Amino acid sequence: MVISFLLIHLFKEKSVRSSMHFKRTILATVTLCMLISFTFLGSIFIPTSNRIAHAATISAPTIALSSKTAHIGQTLTLTGQGLAPQTDYQLALMLNGQGLRMLGGYFLTDGNGNLSKTFTFMEDNSSLIQGTYMVNLYPTDIYYNTPFIAQTSIQVVPAITPITGNPGLPITMRGTGFNAFETVQIFFGDSITGTSEGTTTSNEDGGVSFSFSMPAHLIPGSYPVTIVRSNKKPATVKGQIRVYPLTLSAPGGSKPHQIITVRGTGFAPNEYVNLTWNANGGQQLYNDAADSKGAFRFDVQLSPASSGTYTLQATGTLSNLSVTTSINVGPGISLYHPHYYDGDTNPGGTIEVDGGGFNANEQVDLYFQNVKNGVTTVTTDSTGSIAANITVPFQYSPTTKYYIYAKNKAATISVRSPFTFRPQGVGIDDGNGRITIGGFGANEQVQIVNHYQQPDQSNIATITADAEGNGIMLITWPSTPLGKTIPMAAIGQTTNLIATSTYSVEPTILAENATPENVIGKAGDVVRFAGQNFGANETINITFNDKVVATTTSQSDGSYEAAVTIPAIESVSTGPGNALVKAVGVTSGLIAGNSWNTTTFYYQPTLTITPTTGPSGTTITVTGTHFLAGVQIPVGWDGPFTADPDLWYYPQGTYVVVNTDQNGSFTATILANDLVSGQTYHVTATLSWPPIQPTTTFIAQ
Repeated sequence: MVISFLLIHLFKEKSVRSSMHFKRTILATVTLCMLISFTFLGSIFIPTSNRIAHAATISAPTIALSSKTAHIGQTLTLTGQGLAPQTDYQLALMLNGQGLRMLGGYFLTDGNGNLSKTFTFMEDNSSLIQGTYMVNLYPTDIYYNTPFIAQTSIQVVPAITPITGNPGLPITMRGTGFNAFETVQIFFGDSITGTSEGTTTSNEDGGVSFSFSMPAHLIPGSYPVTIVRSNKKPATVKGQIRVYPLTLSAPGGSKPHQIITVRGTGFAPNEYVNLTWNANGGQQLYNDAADSKGAFRFDVQLSPASSGTYTLQATGTLSNLSVTTSINVGPGISLYHPHYYDGDTNPGGTIEVDGGGFNANEQVDLYFQNVKNGVTTVTTDSTGSIAANITVPFQYSPTTKYYIYAKNKAATISVRSPFTFRPQGVGIDDGNGRITIGGFGANEQVQIVNHYQQPDQSNIATITADAEGNGIMLITWPSTPLGKTIPMAAIGQTTNLIATSTYSVEPTILAENATPENVIGKAGDVVRFAGQNFGANETINITFNDKVVATTTSQSDGSYEAAVTIPAIESVSTGPGNALVKAVGVTSGLIAGNSWNTTTFYYQPTLTITPTTGPSGTTITVTGTHFLAGVQIPVGWDGPFTADPDLWYYPQGTYVVVNTDQNGSFTATILANDLVSGQTYHVTATLSWPPIQPTTTFIAQ
């Protein structure tokens, strides 16, 4: 019996559109030739001969790894030849009867069908027993019961995960790649002159975890640790524990409310570090976790304080390690914005001016550039600190250096802080047409211009900025012939400020009144597809699984529409009930449907039972065809039966759960007991995505 294995579907991250993408869309149609024989290993079948021939290749696909052995976390390089050009593949480790483990994300071939990519062999927290494993290369557009393209092997060896320790404190050492349930001995140092820390037993996945206390009074540096095995190869496994110095650094001078960067090293890995200073009777400034090496970088906002020198202290909440440094606070002001830590704001916006080091309870004048722009007078508190909002002008010159000033009434203290207007920006999410703007005047109208400074320039939208000069809008962008990079601009109608950008377009295909991933119907239905960004007035073929099912002609702007009569499934699929829909420009060679914005048509699957009538005790054979390949199908029955408690997370009334084969077919049996004569009962098959649930009936005699 062939037991199918399940490939875990990893969603692709939306790729940045580039000219490289368009090259990938004009690939020649791939001719698939597979010779498959099956060798069984545990509960997984392994295709022992499985080759795909591409029109652009002249040899069978092959892959190789830069090393024949590897430990978890090691860097490897995958190379391959004879593959489809400009195509993404996935790499998976076959786990000897336990399924597959995906490796390294996606691997893109070059224009000659070759690939070379460096990746990390599994994550440091993964587990895998020692041994030899097969590594398979798969296509990315088939997710279940997928035959591999090429194969190689890797020998997994044991290793100790690098770790940071602290003198005199507990440490947990971890190892991977050992045999399951083997007993090992731990040494701090080597196995001859080192100190034995004890023994432990690996878990079922070959993972080792052992805690002991580090020797006290160690100086910073690297120290060896050794695991000794009994009657195994290798007999010893060596690693390193790194001890970092305990340090704390901060700027020598600062201002109240200023954002300063504080760095530290030598704390316990991942422990929380509490940052305090002795100003204002003692205050906590920050608390967050160090990284896996016991280091941290905190961006800290200082509290208001009188001028002077203070002690900054960092304390580990787990290790109790503590270190100090000095920080000076003098008369000065800093600019603060709750959303923009650089202390800038937009034209006509407000900015908070924070100051310290003034005399207690005295008046201080605040103004932008000069007193002609208006003066805001505030009174310091008992610590000599101030905090007040001022509004900056709506108009400004990009070439002028601006300052915000603070002067006390006694004219004994005058300080300033440089001010920069927040730069204008405009960005587009190419995937859905959403546009964002920033840095414009408070509440001003901003015109969105398409094809900026081109002969066909046009205004396509107006966005009203908020008080902080930001705005967002979902825009329907017009079609552009022969997809290319388009210049655009956002222009402030009051400030005349201009932000420019570009966006990329690619050919698209969508079904009317449906999401791209959810077009469901049956043969004979008429579905209207539409898209844009093809060549002007060119012939466009609509294909199902690369078979032409309709032809239309694009408009002068590259947009098109096509009414497609859905063909019989047998004409476009060997069995599974889904077809990838594409639009192909005959002249331009552009293809819509090869990238992240794919459209799939799902045929209504067929569900039949034999017999359709019968008395109690009848065994009903359920047959499903044209479902997706390699998915689980809960088969439901509303007649009397005792539910399997192991199926509690499937839909209520699930009688049995079956797997479809590579053709999207399955069979199941239902024992129909305790029926009521003349009553109609129902058999269902549920496909979770897309949400399809065909139903048929059984009449009791």
